Amino acid sequence: MKKSDFIKLTKPRVEQSVEHLKNIEKSVQENPDLPPMLKKLDVLPRGKHIEENVIYVNGVGNDYTAAEKNRDHVQKYFSGHSVKLIHNATKKIIDDRIGIVGDLPECVADYTWGIGAATGKITGPILNPATISSIAVFTVAKERNLPLGIVGSSQGTLITFNAILALTILETNSIEYLRECVRVCHTGVVIPQQIRIRIDSLVNKYVDCVNKKDPVANIIGLTPNLNNSLIPLVLANLKFHYVPYYLPVSNHVFDYYRRETDLDEHEPYVKKDFFVNPPLQKNPNDTNQSSKKWLEPILSTMMSG
Repeated sequence: MKKSDFIKLTKPRVEQSVEHLKNIEKSVQENPDLPPMLKKLDVLPRGKHIEENVIYVNGVGNDYTAAEKNRDHVQKYFSGHSVKLIHNATKKIIDDRIGIVGDLPECVADYTWGIGAATGKITGPILNPATISSIAVFTVAKERNLPLGIVGSSQGTLITFNAILALTILETNSIEYLRECVRVCHTGVVIPQQIRIRIDSLVNKYVDCVNKKDPVANIIGLTPNLNNSLIPLVLANLKFHYVPYYLPVSNHVFDYYRRETDLDEHEPYVKKDFFVNPPLQKNPNDTNQSSKKWLEPILSTMMSG
């Protein structure tokens, strides 16, 4: 898909989502007695400090109650600072217990789009509504010049990563904002290493985490590059512990989240002040050669029609 076609299809949806979220924000501010559920939909950033503007995007198989439980744990982990939830709704098939089956095609679409965009190929429009909502939040944060913190779990790592890539395509001046004001924590990450370890070239600060008990994150998240077949990876993971992949990299966290609550209260690697210290401005030219090389496909996509 051409960049111009992608923008033509995506920009109106993002603008509609921005308008919708701003209407909710206005309603909440003008009517303090609104039902709690409506107040929970108010996710736009307004604070001057990053810890006031942290957004959580959940993974597969989470109805709203389960997603809120995970969000509450994330909020508790990061010193009780308010964390807002963009709900990545599960696609029910019969009931919630096997809702994850309905999420799988959406995950494949999210994965395909993200890998394509990261390598300079826009494979089609963005289909996931949670990704559109995330882009809308990024757009408003950039418009207001406010710092933004992002926590994505499992499929939420794909959603937030895709939102970052889409923002760079929709708004070519967004990379400077991302580098200055956005911090990202990915948990149970399902993005291959070759792509993931370069995310920090797009944002102010990045940390990612894989749980050794999570088979999906271990197989996909530990893929060293895009050419690996999944079968050898499965066999390798049966024989070898995954820590050797990560041990040399200090900001990669090994075994940090429990499946039902995402963050372990005693995890020593994810700093509890990750979203507290004010972001330090990144020099747009202060990027190592490997990061520059990785950014080339994205930049060429942004500039091409």
